[in-house]
Amino acid sequence: MGTADRQAREIHGKIVYYGAAGAGKSSNLAFIQRKLKREHRGELKRLATRDGVTVYETLPVQLGAVRGYKTSIQISSVPGAPGAGALRRKILDNVDGLVFVADLRPDRHQATVASLAELREHLESYGRKLEDVPLVVQYNHRDQADENAVERLHRLIPLRQASHFEARADEGSGVLQTLTTLSKLLLVELRKTVDEAATPVPASITTDAPARR
Repeated sequence: MGTADRQAREIHGKIVYYGAAGAGKSSNLAFIQRKLKREHRGELKRLATRDGVTVYETLPVQLGAVRGYKTSIQISSVPGAPGAGALRRKILDNVDGLVFVADLRPDRHQATVASLAELREHLESYGRKLEDVPLVVQYNHRDQADENAVERLHRLIPLRQASHFEARADEGSGVLQTLTTLSKLLLVELRKTVDEAATPVPASITTDAPARR
């Protein structure tokens, strides 16, 4: 869960991009790092495990002041390798918000369904339910699927109450909209750790240039 340091007047949160191998998690973080203003972004780090093969990313993001508290979010992606389940579970520890990256390519639908089931299992191992975590669904690889792909996959994954966006993460379409929406949801929850009073949230993520569509 997010932490609020009253003495330092800082709030820290954690967002995780989760999905099957090749869904586009890394592409999301790479685009975010390129497009955020320098004062809002840290270094995108690619971290390898001891086997030197399994790789995941982390990106620190500064969201500015929220009710006088300096607010930051650590964004991470999970590795998609089949043998990296334990690491995916570890990355989910104390997560505050989730982007589930659903792969629209027809031959990846079942992998997406399996990834969602694994996500639920990992959260349950921490005593949490997916429905209790701020969540946005991103339907990625929109350019590699037909016009009915979103509807078909939407029926397969029971996340109908979550906000969702169609995306082409490699070129940035839908990426910042996904992050902005989740950031708003996350900050609503994080501010509760400060007090119960209403706290303004940023209207959008500030970028150097608009995403291509």
